[in-house]
Amino acid sequence: SLGSSTLAATLRPAVARRPLSPRRQAAFKKASGRLAAQAARWSNASGACFVAVIRRNSRSSRMGLVLELVGDHSLRIIEVQGGTVQQYNERAMGSAQLEPDDRIVEVNGVSDDNERMLDILGIGMVLEIVVLKRPVMCTVPLC
Repeated sequence: SLGSSTLAATLRPAVARRPLSPRRQAAFKKASGRLAAQAARWSNASGACFVAVIRRNSRSSRMGLVLELVGDHSLRIIEVQGGTVQQYNERAMGSAQLEPDDRIVEVNGVSDDNERMLDILGIGMVLEIVVLKRPVMCTVPLC
């Protein structure tokens, strides 16, 4: 039993207490491949991409995200204010945390429609969120 409102990012290795049955192994392999394909589709030169899988305890639990609509195709994270996402971040590896300036580019297979992505984030119990990490800026002295 997970006992929490979140699941680890797909980037974190799974820890099993007992061996998985062949049927569950096949299902896990299929899901892992699908999530990796989603992340690869969105990854580009401007930043790394990952899929965060987040499970809520109830529809009334707060996500804890302050978002900005960017065009019609993504949601920029302005702030994480507690809630389910903060609980997820506490368990996720640093590179797989949802942070300010990251962009949500797909939610449960929906992309290029901010309004639908917002609706799904508001009511979904299990969320597969494709996140494009903010580009890392470097300062190089020119003298």
